Amino acid sequence: MIRIGCSVPVTSARLAGEIGFDFLELRVAELHPGGSQSEFLETARLVEAAAIPAETFAFLLPRDMKVVGPSVDLSAVRRWVSTAFERANSLGGRIIVVGSGDARRIPAGFSKERARSQFISFLVEAVELASKAGLTLALEPLNRTESNMINSLDDALALVRSLSLPNLGVVGDVYHMHLEDEPVWHLAEARADLRHVQLADVGRVPPGEGNLDFPTIFTYLSAIPYTGGLALECSFTRFRDQAPLSLDYVRRVSSTTGALTFAD
Repeated sequence: MIRIGCSVPVTSARLAGEIGFDFLELRVAELHPGGSQSEFLETARLVEAAAIPAETFAFLLPRDMKVVGPSVDLSAVRRWVSTAFERANSLGGRIIVVGSGDARRIPAGFSKERARSQFISFLVEAVELASKAGLTLALEPLNRTESNMINSLDDALALVRSLSLPNLGVVGDVYHMHLEDEPVWHLAEARADLRHVQLADVGRVPPGEGNLDFPTIFTYLSAIPYTGGLALECSFTRFRDQAPLSLDYVRRVSSTTGALTFAD
């Protein structure tokens, strides 16, 4: 059975566990990589009280911590990432999602080739640090309104495969795929490198509240077969009321898929 998690503030972690989610997806900022140990210990306390693991961490970098462009502070990036990975590991973390659209946004007039080189250098070092902490990095494509670098699953997959680094894969985020008109079968193309999947319906509402074709999405995921985690990364306006319905919807749709087979 596919494990289903939820992207929530750590203050809602306990409620997510009570609702029945299998794991938490937290923001890296809630590990307080730039803050004190006492701040982190409060996050750790809330995770422990949730009784479900914090397996996935997203939004790796703050928006003002650039990894491309003329104002990159590698020492600051290295300190933030190293501390984040150490603390994520201590909470049972497994996957770090590398989205951070503002951090990787190419400034106007800056060389795209130089920016790509800078981002690759960042990824290579980040993967090395993640590996030491027992973590896997998953590169997330972001739609064009959120970043101007790596906008499709195909883009992310091409970069990941060109680097061929252990502990580096891709995220399949169906919300961004929909906005970029990217076909769902690209999930199948990515199957060997697909480390994490994020779900939201059209307009980033919870799955089941919009009109995204989740039966087809899960048909492809089932056929791969995908055995990683799924995280609901959506905008809840009434988490206590909406989350149980969305979780039930995802469980039902994921267990009633059509049949597809792929040649090896």
